[in-house]
Amino acid sequence: MPSYRSEWFWNYWKEERYDDVVEFMKKNYPPDFTYQDFAQDFTAEFFEPDKWVELFEAAGARYEFRVPDR
Repeated sequence: MPSYRSEWFWNYWKEERYDDVVEFMKKNYPPDFTYQDFAQDFTAEFFEPDKWVELFEAAGARYEFRVPDR
């Protein structure tokens, strides 16, 4: 999805229908374009998982899985 406005893009486009977001879509995408159509452009080319791991470790974040007692 475009980096326009925020992670609430879908809501602003389809639910609340912010004028600037609706106009952005009309100007840049065909009329029948759907949210799912954005998937073809998602490549994650700049995703660097090792850097995320380093960041979380440095912050002291951790994940612990526990099986609940029965």
